[in-house]
Amino acid sequence: DTSPDGKRVAVLTYTMLWVFDCDRASGSIFRRGIRRTPIFAWQAEAVAWDGNESLVIANEQGQLFRIGLASMNVVRP
Repeated sequence: DTSPDGKRVAVLTYTMLWVFDCDRASGSIFRRGIRRTPIFAWQAEAVAWDGNESLVIANEQGQLFRIGLASMNVVRP
């Protein structure tokens, strides 16, 4: 999902939530900041932004998990 301000892209995998900062000059999401956090939600299948600073993950069981951007590990500033 893309953040409401268009500055970040969130990608959910089986084991990790990734957030990539968008580089508007090049159009790349791999040139700037990258954040990640492990996911421990059984069968997590959806991610959506809740504002520009937090994300919500949903799993198959109908549970919702909120993750603040500030709590994520910075991989590359």
